[in-house]
Amino acid sequence: VKHRNILLRTIHGDIYSNDRLMKFGLSESRECERCNNTETIKHLIYECEYSQDIWNLLGILKNEKFRGSIPNEL
Repeated sequence: VKHRNILLRTIHGDIYSNDRLMKFGLSESRECERCNNTETIKHLIYECEYSQDIWNLLGILKNEKFRGSIPNEL
């Protein structure tokens, strides 16, 4: 059930990244705490080098089908 909730929240853009929190005045910075780039949902899931390390450990980013399924608007 938790996995489904996370998936649905991600699809609907309901993940609390620093970029989103700053829009609500709940964060002082848009930067990712790990790599200092702008922390968006897409960044948290795919673009951050630390996220990529996890995906690579799981063997998922090597799959071109998965890479092409990540929406640009995240």
